[in-house]
Amino acid sequence: MKKILNSLRILIALILLYYLLKKMDFQESLKILKNLNFYYLFLAGFSFFLFLIISNIRWKMLCSVVEINFSFLYLLKVYFASLFFNNILPTAIGGDVIRIAYTAKEKGLSLAFSSVFVDRAIGFIGLFFFALLASFFIFLENRNLYYLSLNFLGTLILLLILFLLFSERFYLLFKRIYSKIKILKIGEKIEKLHLSIIIFKNHQLTLFYNFCFSLFIQFLLALVWYFSSKSLNTNPRLLPYFLYIPLIGIITMLPITVGGLGVRENSFYYFFKNDLGENNARLISLIFLLINFFFSIIGGIIFLFLKKEDKNGSTKN
Repeated sequence: MKKILNSLRILIALILLYYLLKKMDFQESLKILKNLNFYYLFLAGFSFFLFLIISNIRWKMLCSVVEINFSFLYLLKVYFASLFFNNILPTAIGGDVIRIAYTAKEKGLSLAFSSVFVDRAIGFIGLFFFALLASFFIFLENRNLYYLSLNFLGTLILLLILFLLFSERFYLLFKRIYSKIKILKIGEKIEKLHLSIIIFKNHQLTLFYNFCFSLFIQFLLALVWYFSSKSLNTNPRLLPYFLYIPLIGIITMLPITVGGLGVRENSFYYFFKNDLGENNARLISLIFLLINFFFSIIGGIIFLFLKKEDKNGSTKN
């Protein structure tokens, strides 16, 4: 059944890419690409690289809270490898499994899981809050409450979930449920994971810094798309990228295709075709895809050479 679903996701990705490309004017595209602005293309790639570096800094801070003390370089290698798996597995959390697996030996699975889980949770809050700020400025322009309300609701729900997970009262309430699940010690394992997450409750300053880094990460991702657009000698407004790129990120995380392939590109086309032109929007989505694949391939190569002994020591790199 799993193989069938994965094959279906690959098929959907191919169909979506075909749909994106079938109406592309290839002659016009070649003319545009001949005048490609490599300065902005470099800035797009550099912004993506900075996105990976800052993401790794954010994760390392959370690892330090639970005393997972691998070196920055080792964690960066693992993060690059996780990017590769994010883009070849059906969901955007495939790389999280790699991050947990390659940091679990030092302090155990539950603490490794908690560092990645909280990293994801703070990242989601940062994503929605960043989009909330952008939607507020767009609201000032056109008085459209739709995106403002949507992002406000998403931010509120995520904050509530995180608050409940950090709450000891919530833990005590659910501990009664955990204790009743005896099969394969599932209840005991869930309780252990929950306790590992609660540890972060006493590290508010670290969580605040992580939130700030999350906002910066969303800023960098928006810049990747913005500079990719500028590389085609277009003159786009920056503000819509701050609103729509986070939304595209959320849509891409849905387990529809492998690594969000096709979903991400068509989403960008949908949101930006009117501002950039249909053909330009298609081209820009493909430029981002190539940048993403370039760093993913680097991650795949790094993964091939990640030494097993690295998982046992914090500085053996």
